[in-house]
Amino acid sequence: MKIALFILVLLGSLCACAGTPLREDTELPSIDEFKQDLTAANVRLWGSLSRYKYKNDLSTLDFEHYRKYLGELSGNQTERLLSSVKSLSPGAFKATKNDFYVCFRSERLIFVLCDRASTVGIDMISREAPLKSVSAMMEALEANTIVKPSID
Repeated sequence: MKIALFILVLLGSLCACAGTPLREDTELPSIDEFKQDLTAANVRLWGSLSRYKYKNDLSTLDFEHYRKYLGELSGNQTERLLSSVKSLSPGAFKATKNDFYVCFRSERLIFVLCDRASTVGIDMISREAPLKSVSAMMEALEANTIVKPSID
């Protein structure tokens, strides 16, 4: 009876392990996790930085300070995002008076994505090979977010 119970437990643990996929890339989360983490952190940063630290003028924010402020956010998502940002290819960063834009590129996961901090969700993503340049994606994002003055 003990042997049968032991065999059942052993088989159960083997089946459980067989169903868990091993990720080849342990430095980067999945693209979906990265997108969720990035947009959540950027919205939080945009709200706090524009109101408190930069007094409604984000134009002097740069990438190094962006990474520093990311590190000050708390939570598991932020830790996962920080480790991802360190392992990604250099991207692009631009700050304007009321917003900031950030783009990242991964040859390994085959993506270029750009996020406008004041919006919820990733604003642009390309998963086509060959990958678009980060600067081209940044230009396209900026072109899509220009607010045209209204004519009264």
